[in-house]
Amino acid sequence: TMLLKLDPFLGGVPLTISKVKIPEISVPIFEDQPQLHFDVTCDFLLFAPQLGDVIHGVVNNVAEDAVGMLILDTFNATIPRSQLEPLYLFDSASAKWTRQGGARADEPDEIAVGQALTFKCSAVKSTDRVIQVIGALKESHNDSDSKTSSKKLPKSKRQKA
Repeated sequence: TMLLKLDPFLGGVPLTISKVKIPEISVPIFEDQPQLHFDVTCDFLLFAPQLGDVIHGVVNNVAEDAVGMLILDTFNATIPRSQLEPLYLFDSASAKWTRQGGARADEPDEIAVGQALTFKCSAVKSTDRVIQVIGALKESHNDSDSKTSSKKLPKSKRQKA
């Protein structure tokens, strides 16, 4: 029940658990309890997007108010209309967003279902331990000259469980 659900203690969403070890060989048995209680150590592979991270997703929904994506075929991401306009205009006939004002090498000419898209994480929301990444294609004029570093996602973290 721990995998693919946000765990605030770990600081992300566990994707896998590996290298499970029981440090103590013997554990006490308490009276008539059918359970054994013992500590384990393990490695978790976490999905833990941070603000400003550059993330890769695949578009699975194009609408007038937002572009929906899947990250790692599992996690929902959204780029709201406010982050697309005025650079892009929505074409309801073809159900895609089209770039206005000429092409740029770092931004796609159009955004359509099935397209791979790179975006910048601007917020992470969670409801009932399910996360949603909110993103932006465009950068503000203040940070357009700075280079955005891409962090590896998902990242690994070692914790005692």
